Amino acid sequence: MNSIQHIRTRLAVTQSVLAEAIGVSQANVSNYERGQTVPPDVARRLIVFSAARGVALTFNDVYGPVDVVVTPGTLVARPGRRHTDESPALSGSSLARLAAGPSS
Repeated sequence: MNSIQHIRTRLAVTQSVLAEAIGVSQANVSNYERGQTVPPDVARRLIVFSAARGVALTFNDVYGPVDVVVTPGTLVARPGRRHTDESPALSGSSLARLAAGPSS
């Protein structure tokens, strides 16, 4: 079950009810449940709708966790991976230095 379907199940609503609440078609909800990316404005409306029904959500709940991978010259975010004790956390300044690559 993907995150949108899981959220909809937690809210105990049909695709049609959810679609009307977040301002999209039922077909859009079906597509989101099958893996189509949810636009940020739709995700925001889903978070607000869920809160009104007593279910607190974040963008991570909608999109899944994101793991940041840094190599010299690049900064890539990969959805679906969580930080663990074995993977060191990096501060913003550390990420910027790593993304910039080796200093001359």
